[in-house]
Amino acid sequence: MQGRLARLSLDAIYSSPSLRTRTTAQIVRGDHLAPVQYDERIKEMNMGEWEGRTQSEINEKYPKQSFAFWNTPHTFTPVHGEHFEDVRTRVALFLEAIKHVSGNILIVTHAIVIETLLQMAKGNSLEQFWDPPFIHHSTMTYFELNEQLVYIGVVNND
Repeated sequence: MQGRLARLSLDAIYSSPSLRTRTTAQIVRGDHLAPVQYDERIKEMNMGEWEGRTQSEINEKYPKQSFAFWNTPHTFTPVHGEHFEDVRTRVALFLEAIKHVSGNILIVTHAIVIETLLQMAKGNSLEQFWDPPFIHHSTMTYFELNEQLVYIGVVNND
C-alpha cells in the first residue's frame, strides 16, 4: 500500500486523531510534503459501554444491541455511545469542510467512517449500512469528491 501512495502526489492528508491512525498517517505520508491534519470528525464511532470489550463479551452482555448493530443498524441504540446517524452527520460536516481542497487527498480513518462514506456515496439508507464491500483493516478505498461523493473502488481488501 505504501508503494502505491508513494507514486501519487498528495495535496492534503487528513487523519483521525487516534494513536493508531496518527501513526499510520505518518508512516504512509513518507516523503510527501503535505502535513497531516488531524480531524475529530473522522474518528471512529464512539462505542460507549462496548469500548475495550471483545465481540463475545458484547454478544453476551448486550445481545439485542449487538444483533441490531450488525443486522438492523437503523434500530441500533448504543449504551452511552454514538448512533450511526451521529457518525454520518460528522462525516458529512468533514466532507463539507474539505470540498475546497483540490487534488489528491489521503484520509486515514476507521472502518465505520469508511463504511459511512461508502453508503453516502452510494446514496444508501442506514438499513443498507453493512452492504458490501465490507471494509477490513489496511484497505485503500477510492472516492472522488466534486459536487457529490462518488465511490470508485476498493483495493487490498483482505
